[in-house]
Amino acid sequence: MQWTWIFQFIPRMIRDAIYDLVACNRYRWFGRRDACILPNSDRSWPSRAAPKLRDDGA
Repeated sequence: MQWTWIFQFIPRMIRDAIYDLVACNRYRWFGRRDACILPNSDRSWPSRAAPKLRDDGA
């Protein structure tokens, strides 16, 4: 079930301000990495949270 629909009730101006705030502070809050962390056998996606991949050849 998608929960992101709730953001449609927040006015665009406020959503944009929040996005800009996070964008300006993302490295301060979350840190910076030299490379992406990819899941492997030690760090794999939980089965319920795994992203769904399209299998229709597109």
